[in-house]
Amino acid sequence: DVAAGARQFAGQCLTLTADNFASLTGNFAFDQQAGNLRATGTGLSGGITIGSVSAGVSNASFGLIATPSDLVAFEASGGLALTAAGLTNVAASSAALRHNTTNQTWTGTSISIGDSSYTFSNLPQASSLRLLSATGLTAQLGSFVSVNGDAAFRREGNELQAIVRNASASLSAGNAVISVTDAQAALVLDAAGRQQFHATGDLALTVPGVSSVSGTAHSSRNTLTSDVWARSITVDAPTVNMPALPASSQSFVADAQFNLNNLISVSGSVAAEVESRSLQLSDGSSVDARLLKLGGTEITGFAGLKGPACNRAAVGV
Repeated sequence: DVAAGARQFAGQCLTLTADNFASLTGNFAFDQQAGNLRATGTGLSGGITIGSVSAGVSNASFGLIATPSDLVAFEASGGLALTAAGLTNVAASSAALRHNTTNQTWTGTSISIGDSSYTFSNLPQASSLRLLSATGLTAQLGSFVSVNGDAAFRREGNELQAIVRNASASLSAGNAVISVTDAQAALVLDAAGRQQFHATGDLALTVPGVSSVSGTAHSSRNTLTSDVWARSITVDAPTVNMPALPASSQSFVADAQFNLNNLISVSGSVAAEVESRSLQLSDGSSVDARLLKLGGTEITGFAGLKGPACNRAAVGV
């Protein structure tokens, strides 16, 4: 059945590729209005692919406007699809792939083609917008840190670069957790999925008997077998200054202050790591365990009452 005045083209399992930015596959419908080519889509998957790394959307809905001068605006919103070597437990509450070269604002604009419709939720005026955003992202970087926050990804040459806002990066063993919180973090993946990561923020330490935690923390990782020079990573306005990273390295360090069992006050430079190994118990049996290990240098300690030692009312050693 074809309605009177119908002017549309539609198909299932079609693939659309835009400006060497992203490729999407799904069900599309196209029409023409006011000289512009318009499209809507459902059940879409795909996004940015660089070598073995892919970042995009899944089960997404879609809207597109293409002008006679070959300028394009589109948005695909759905779930997150992020695949790279060394990334596990990846999830997000939502994701959106955005592209705008029209230098016009399309936020709130609706497109209806037959029974299919789409309303752009966040497509601001831009002439070179190419961005994947993920809200509520979680990901595990190898056996190192677990990263959480709201992320924005872009392609830069043969790299996928990301900035994670409101981020946390955590090392954990059971209920024991040390984290960088309230952080801005940068993650770079090359075509083989090798990682460079850096996060800077406040220190959080959750360990039984530990209280009054404060300080700043830094978490870094480089899985390349060569050193990486310091550089700045900018995606969707925020910039993170990534320091020089030694080859094949990962670290979690903090300038920390905390109390142990309300008796001992500790401050100094602290490093942390996790390790999985077998522990021998007092009865001679063994158990596989994950350990959170803390060590420090230039440590100042105070044992007594009303610490730390800088408190005039402190009594102790």
